[in-house]
Amino acid sequence: SSDTLTLRVGQSGFLSEGTYIIAVTNHGSEGGIFELVASTDDSFLTLRDGMPMFGRTSYDTPAYFHFMQSKPLSAVHVLLTKISGDPNICVVRNQSKLAHLDPSNLDESCTWISKMEGHDVLTIPHTDPHGGVGSYFLAVLSREHLPPSTFHIVAQTADDTPVMLTAGQPQTGSQQAGVWGYYRLRVGPTTERVTIIVTPSEGDPDIFINIDGTHPGRVAGKFLQAAQGAGVDTLVVEGSDLANATVLDIGIFAWSDSSYSLIARATQGACRADFDMCGGPEDEHGLVLQEGVPLKWNLSEHEDYAYFDFETGDGVDDVQLVVTPFSGQPALYASFSEARPTKDHHELAEAAGGPRWVLNGSDSSDATRQRCRRPAGDDLGYSSCVAHAAVYCASECSFSVLGRHARSAQALATVLVHGRKQRVALAPREFGYFSLTVGDTSEITVTLTEVTPEKDTPALYAAVGGSARPTRTSYLRKSVPGGTALVM
Repeated sequence: SSDTLTLRVGQSGFLSEGTYIIAVTNHGSEGGIFELVASTDDSFLTLRDGMPMFGRTSYDTPAYFHFMQSKPLSAVHVLLTKISGDPNICVVRNQSKLAHLDPSNLDESCTWISKMEGHDVLTIPHTDPHGGVGSYFLAVLSREHLPPSTFHIVAQTADDTPVMLTAGQPQTGSQQAGVWGYYRLRVGPTTERVTIIVTPSEGDPDIFINIDGTHPGRVAGKFLQAAQGAGVDTLVVEGSDLANATVLDIGIFAWSDSSYSLIARATQGACRADFDMCGGPEDEHGLVLQEGVPLKWNLSEHEDYAYFDFETGDGVDDVQLVVTPFSGQPALYASFSEARPTKDHHELAEAAGGPRWVLNGSDSSDATRQRCRRPAGDDLGYSSCVAHAAVYCASECSFSVLGRHARSAQALATVLVHGRKQRVALAPREFGYFSLTVGDTSEITVTLTEVTPEKDTPALYAAVGGSARPTRTSYLRKSVPGGTALVM
């Protein structure tokens, strides 16, 4: 997991000149290796090839990074994984061009730019007139009128260098048809199961894994396990198959142009048989939800709970967690103070009529809002609130979990996965926005089903374009009155 502390002018104890002493503590039961980066507001953080870095940014305060490309004839691949908000990315070769960056006119300042809603991916070929070896300078900043964003950023040479994964943290990926994407996850001696989930926003990528330190392939003998076929998005590796492995190599193969989010969970238990001795189990963190990206999960008959974390910001915006059931009867519980809420110990439970939980920033209780704000007298660092969510199933079940901020017209669109239903809870007169990415298709059908029928039948509207927002008066297509399907 990642953590950030920010010190600013006007805060108690802040020094514009002087020396700061920084302490880092390890709360885990075993020793670990950590990386610490300190920077000022005008400095550039160095990105290592294939190593994700966590960051925060706002519209008028960009986060700056530097990447050195040293391999001739190789492209540069930049992956920006949003956790909350909607960050954009700007890349230049001349550092001075970012000194007077105008957020309202990025096209003028940036050599390469990505302003996609959700995740952003940039590929800079070595054949590009401005590409090739040397330094690349990157700026990440939020969209205007949106709260600050949190994200992971990765820069890598477009070769076989794997992207390092952190258990529980999402990672964006994008590949052209026929191309592999490689990732690596470190596993400890107490890891008894690894679950890998891919959520595609475009295409239908397959998952392959190896434990012998080599990249997996598609032919027999080139992989230990695989999850292949349309709609297959989960791969589970048991501890008995991990043997004495310390790393898990993951290959994502794209049969067609694909974009996706990848996340891995390492379930901890006793020391695996292939290790003579080891410390206690490592701490398990909840799976981090990306805003607007539904995460599908399965609970077996031997598991009661699945845990998720969603960063809600400063508690001012309305926030919604929604569970879409596929099988079984999942129940949702949430807490700000308990990292592992249960059906008996929680602060918020699902509302009547459906598995959803809503935090209304404007009228939530003082006790709830206090947990979203800094403690009294603490004016250091970034103020945020993390909602810890638990989904409980009495028996085997399958579901997806979605975290979103309800910002009306500024709300981010929820990613729709082809062929997978997504539940939404709407207040009266509220619009819900969704995005569907398609390739070469001849027809699109969107079907809406009321779970809790109301007097007024909802309507479907559609528009084309990454930032377009259909309304009652501006849209490409609309469902017929009383209808539940929209065909384009």
